[in-house]
Amino acid sequence: MKKILAGREVQVCTAVLLLAAMADWPFGYYQILRWTVCTAAACCAWRASRDGRTVWLIGFVGIALLFNPFHTIHFRRSEWAWIDALVAMAFLAFSPAKAKDAP
Repeated sequence: MKKILAGREVQVCTAVLLLAAMADWPFGYYQILRWTVCTAAACCAWRASRDGRTVWLIGFVGIALLFNPFHTIHFRRSEWAWIDALVAMAFLAFSPAKAKDAP
């Protein structure tokens, strides 16, 4: 079966980037993080929608909006640390439903 975006590897990499964001990085890192998290969350939302998992769909749409790179939402650094940790846990907890025809 072909792999598609928002596979488990993408989710784990996104979670690692979110946890690494707690360190002190140049501003460019956080810009790339917004693009990465927004894109990964949108892909996970699509998969949740396809699998009929409404709660996950709503959660990942919210994450995509929160990390939207076009209309940024500003929090203090300490608040972002909590948000990043919670979102990383969401990415690690989300497990796409297995395809019915998979062996």
